[in-house]
Amino acid sequence: MLLYYFLVVTLPLMNERFLAHPLLGFTVEKWLGLACFFFAVVDWAIRRRPAAPFASAQTRAFLVFYLLALVSFATIPTHAPASMMLVYTSHLLFLLTTLLLVRTVERLRRAMLAAVGAMTIASLFVIREWLAGSALYGLSFRPGYVLGDANYFTASILVVLPFAFYVFTERRVRWERILCLSAIAITLWAVMLSASRGGFLGLVAAGLYLIARSRRRAFNLLGVTVLIALALALAPITPIQRFLHPTRGDQQSTQDRLVLWGAGLRMIAAHPLTGIGLDNFKAELPHYMPPGANIDFIAHSTYIEIGASMGLPGLFAFLAILGFTYFSLRRSRQRAQEIGAEWIYLTAAGLEAGMVGFGIAVFFLSAAFLKMLWFTVFISAVLPALLAQWEEVEVAPAAEPEAESAQASVWAIAEASSPFWPEVSDPAWTWQSGETSVWAIPAGTEEPPA
Repeated sequence: MLLYYFLVVTLPLMNERFLAHPLLGFTVEKWLGLACFFFAVVDWAIRRRPAAPFASAQTRAFLVFYLLALVSFATIPTHAPASMMLVYTSHLLFLLTTLLLVRTVERLRRAMLAAVGAMTIASLFVIREWLAGSALYGLSFRPGYVLGDANYFTASILVVLPFAFYVFTERRVRWERILCLSAIAITLWAVMLSASRGGFLGLVAAGLYLIARSRRRAFNLLGVTVLIALALALAPITPIQRFLHPTRGDQQSTQDRLVLWGAGLRMIAAHPLTGIGLDNFKAELPHYMPPGANIDFIAHSTYIEIGASMGLPGLFAFLAILGFTYFSLRRSRQRAQEIGAEWIYLTAAGLEAGMVGFGIAVFFLSAAFLKMLWFTVFISAVLPALLAQWEEVEVAPAAEPEAESAQASVWAIAEASSPFWPEVSDPAWTWQSGETSVWAIPAGTEEPPA
C-alpha cells in the first residue's frame, strides 16, 4: 500500500524531473502506476477479499467515456505525438487499482491524507518557483511549471482543499488538524501566487458550497473568510488584482479564449457525433478560426475541447462522470452523517465541495487529463462499499443486544402456561421480564400491569 500512497502524493506533479524522466518507453510515474496496478491484482488474487463494486454509475460512465475515446482514436487519425488515449488508459488502470486497494476505512484515511500531502508538496513547488522567478521577472511572475502551469495547479488542488478544511475543523486528533491547517495555509498562499482567475472562481464556489453544506455555517464562514483574506493580504500578486487591473497580456488572454471557444463550438456543430478526433484541436483550429485570427492554442475549456474532439456523445459521457460523482458523494455524505462514519463523511463532504469548484475552474482551461480529478471520481466509487462495511461492523453489533433481549423475552412467554396471555405473535403486545415473572403488556406501556 505504501506504493499506492506514494503514487497519490505524486499525482499533481506532472513535470517533476524525476517522475517525468523517460525509462524504457514510459515515464517513471507511469512505471510507478503500473507497479501499483500489478500489486493490487496480486494482493486481490491472494487475499480473495471483495473489491469495491465496479458497477457504480460514475465508473460505468467512465468506461463509456473510455470506449468512446478508443473508438475516436481508432477511427480518426491523430496529429499529436503523445495521444490522450494513453492518458485515459492510465486512468483506467488507476481506477482498477483504487477499487482493488482502497477497501477499508483505514486505507481511505491514509489515501486522503496522502492527497493532502500531494496538495502541500505541489504548493511548495509553486512557492519555490515563484521565489526564484520573481527575482528575475518581477513580483507578477506566475509559477507552476512543475504542475503544468498556474491554472492546472489551482484546478488540481481545488478537489482536495475543502477536505483538508473539514479535517481541520471537525477532527479532534491534534496532529491531523495541525497537518491540514499547515497544508491550507501553504496552499492558499500558493493559489494567490499562481493568480489563476478561473481557479479563484472555483475556489470561491467551493468555499461557499462548503459553508452552505457544513454543520457549523457561522464558524466555517468566519474560518474560510479569514484564511482567504490572510492569503490575499500576504501575496504580492493575486487573482483579484488580475480581475480589477488586467494587464495587456490578461486582456489578450481573455480575447484569445473567446476566439478559441467560438472555434470549438463550430467544430462541435460541424462534427456533432464523432468530433474531430483526439488531440486534433490545434491541428484543425485554422479551419474554424475567423478571418485574420492567428492563434495556436488548445481550447482552454475542458467541456468545449472534449465536445470538439469526441463529439456530443463524449461530452455527455464526461458530464455524466462529473454528475454521477457529485451525487454519489452527496449520498455518501448524508448516509455517513446518519451512521457516524466520520472519515467517510469528511471525505465525501470535502470532495463534494471540491467537485463543485473544479467543475467551474475547468470551464476556463483544458484539464481532462488532471489526475486529481480522476482520483476524486474513483474514491467516490469506493465510498458506498465502505459505508456498507461500516454499517456491518459498527452499526449492526450495537443493535444485537436489544434483539437478543427481545428474543429471550418472547421465548420466556412462549414457555409460560397461563391461558390469559395473548399469542406471542400478537403485535398489540410487548414483552417484559422481571426477576421472577414475565409480563405481557400493551405495546407502548412503560410499566407492567399491577
